[in-house]
Amino acid sequence: MSTKDAERSRMATKDAEQSAPSDGGDFTWWGCKIVRWNEIVTLLHTFLLLLAIVANIYGRILNIIEKQR
Repeated sequence: MSTKDAERSRMATKDAEQSAPSDGGDFTWWGCKIVRWNEIVTLLHTFLLLLAIVANIYGRILNIIEKQR
């Protein structure tokens, strides 16, 4: 398979993914229409990452307060 064939195949797959019809119930996130599950998973990972960062900062603050007692 030449690189041109691989590029054509990749572009055809990309076009097919973008033009795929949604399966009825469109999920919206703050006004953004979400069609594919990988977008939902990405948002979930982002949310969990931010939650972990906030929990880490909160834990450090509690640790500093505890050391001052």
